[in-house]
Amino acid sequence: MTFSRLCRLFLLTFGLFCFPVRASTDNYAQQAQQTCQTLLAYRTGSLLDIQVTEVKPLAVQYKWLVTGEVKKQKPAVTFACLLVLKENKMELEKLELFQVKQQTK
Repeated sequence: MTFSRLCRLFLLTFGLFCFPVRASTDNYAQQAQQTCQTLLAYRTGSLLDIQVTEVKPLAVQYKWLVTGEVKKQKPAVTFACLLVLKENKMELEKLELFQVKQQTK
């Protein structure tokens, strides 16, 4: 087998194993974002004002962090959802809401 054939075989094998993992990771990220937005909409009363800024997997296996802001509130409320994947379903582990009061002079 020539070197170029070995390279093609490696790239084909690498591609077959990497793309499904990426697709499932994207699905989990989307599921984490939707779950967090649904819970926040229930808590704040509006889905339209929620702006997600980041969705990322954590080093701990099957845990996701979703962060962003709820713009409807003045000042805006910053949120962080910690979600865990159990049986192919995202479950809320912790929800933190932060609102910084404006200083009065």
